[in-house]
Amino acid sequence: MMRIHRAFTLPELLVVIGIIAILTAIVVPVLGRARAHAADARCQANLRELFIAQTCYSEDNAKRYAACEFRADALADRLKKYVTRSNAFPRSLGGLPSQ
Repeated sequence: MMRIHRAFTLPELLVVIGIIAILTAIVVPVLGRARAHAADARCQANLRELFIAQTCYSEDNAKRYAACEFRADALADRLKKYVTRSNAFPRSLGGLPSQ
């Protein structure tokens, strides 16, 4: 009795590789846009958090807003008790000051 080995032919393999290449070409830009939308959402959430912190600060301090003075992290120091998310402050301000 002879064994018959059934294997994929070269055209079949090339078709599968072509389909995978087409799907990859479609999916990669979509993932890039999703990453950009996630970054936008994160930025909007940070801005909202800082706006709420600034508003709470002004309510507690005779309607005066926290202002940056001589140090770059002065605003972060003044608002740290009003901020709930540690990554709301930009890295340029050193992030959320340690408490």
